[in-house]
Amino acid sequence: YPVLQQLVGEEFFRATAKVFALAHPPRSPVMAYYGQGFAEFLASFPPAASVPYLADVARLEMARLQASHAADTPPVPQAVLQAVLTDPHQLERVRLGVHPSVQVIASPFAVVSIWAAHQGGTGVPTLDPDLPQTALVFRQGLDVYTLKLGAGVGTFISALQDGQPLLLAASLAGAQTPAFDVSHALALLLHWQLITSLGEDHAPAH
Repeated sequence: YPVLQQLVGEEFFRATAKVFALAHPPRSPVMAYYGQGFAEFLASFPPAASVPYLADVARLEMARLQASHAADTPPVPQAVLQAVLTDPHQLERVRLGVHPSVQVIASPFAVVSIWAAHQGGTGVPTLDPDLPQTALVFRQGLDVYTLKLGAGVGTFISALQDGQPLLLAASLAGAQTPAFDVSHALALLLHWQLITSLGEDHAPAH
């Protein structure tokens, strides 16, 4: 959690981590994932209450760690995807599976901007931490990326991850966020080659 440590200072971070470690000892020999519950711990840790976005920054940093260790899965070829997405009959039933590294973090705070401001620049720019942002975290090759998502895109991707058909995922996102643009969301997934499987919805039509 390097950004967390920058936000609160090394002394406070180490003291907080010690309290967490004593209350939540490792349950697995795989130390790469130790600390997964740190965000939930911070959310209810009274000394951290004055900086309410710490828990979501922790979620983002853990998501980046998990993305770096996710399985490698090849993308569906672009030509295959284009054929499916332009065929009305297939479009009605298709399910899109996304890369195993993909994670969506929706926050009432400017979590992406806060994280980005601590990535080795010469200074931390002034920003409003109370602006809601949704982060998309994923790995491509050996690199882990963190992007800020547009309106409704996080809901759309999360619905795809839950196994919802494409059109239903788009409907859920549109119902929550009228400004949602499904073509923009699909273009994002296609650009980063994050669609890794195609399935079909076998539910009866209504």
